[in-house]
Amino acid sequence: MRSVADYRRFARECRRLAAELSEPEDKRALELMATGWDKTAEKRAAIQRDKTRQEQLAEADGCC
Repeated sequence: MRSVADYRRFARECRRLAAELSEPEDKRALELMATGWDKTAEKRAAIQRDKTRQEQLAEADGCC
């Protein structure tokens, strides 16, 4: 699984490429891809937060 930073970098790259294009449909496609990468980054960040929280709870309970 890639990192949150990777997914955010992919989104930035899509936006950079979109800014260089003149065709509205092509720009829109890259902007939609960027939005998808942003959502993926947020989901990955949430997974990491949940995992960290679970580890903290396990440590506090003296488990595992």
